Amino acid sequence: MPDTLADNVVALGSRVTMKDEASGREDTYTLVPALEANLSAGKLSFESPLARALLGARATHTVAVHTPRGERRVTVISLN
Repeated sequence: MPDTLADNVVALGSRVTMKDEASGREDTYTLVPALEANLSAGKLSFESPLARALLGARATHTVAVHTPRGERRVTVISLN
């Protein structure tokens, strides 16, 4: 059962499709260690504010992301 639970929440290595609630834009990222990050390749640093906000979230959850430009809300659409 622990493996099933881990598959249902955002964690390091998760591939997450999310929607920015303000813009409606959808993006898909894989959460990776900082040294492997490459946004143009869809690899988001696990240490980024967005990744930290997403940790532990499940599909349909909306989370607040605190950025230098203010708070942003994103909804997890799916986890792969």
